[in-house]
Amino acid sequence: MSPTTVSSDGSINSSHGGSTTEAEANFMGAQDNANSLAGANGAYEMSVLFEFVVPGVLLNCIGVLGLVGNLLSIIVLSRPQMKSSINCILIGKIRVLLLSVLSTCNSKPCV
Repeated sequence: MSPTTVSSDGSINSSHGGSTTEAEANFMGAQDNANSLAGANGAYEMSVLFEFVVPGVLLNCIGVLGLVGNLLSIIVLSRPQMKSSINCILIGKIRVLLLSVLSTCNSKPCV
């Protein structure tokens, strides 16, 4: 048997000068297979992470910001100086918006 070395990138270097043996070819094929599976695993993990971040985190943050903004609008528009028919209509519209945001907070994403 001739000495065989494995380089830092995982490739096999043989010093016997001839073609690779069947065992070496099988080992290299299995190593290539493992590398391609690792790439597929990475893509799957990114997909799972994306599915968690977008519906789980991002949409909830947008919902909370919507709730805070609507509550602040109701506080401002319901001041005694702001009593007018237009502001009463706007307060009603904001209340409906609040109900719609609250009713969609617990629903599952459509993805």
